[in-house]
Amino acid sequence: MTIFNVGIMAALILLGKLFFGLSYSIENDYYDAAGNPTNRLIHYTILFETFVFLNLFNEINARKLGA
Repeated sequence: MTIFNVGIMAALILLGKLFFGLSYSIENDYYDAAGNPTNRLIHYTILFETFVFLNLFNEINARKLGA
């Protein structure tokens, strides 16, 4: 399961811009001058949410039911 989680996260880190149609450079800030989130922040938020959900589902699936 760990290999699956690492694979999913690596794919989103490397190809997330293409998956979600985001364009930014690493020099971009997280917020623009008006205080709105940039595509970089949106990409990192998607990464974090995916990490949390992968761990939550792993915890649910790894439990032992019954005795």
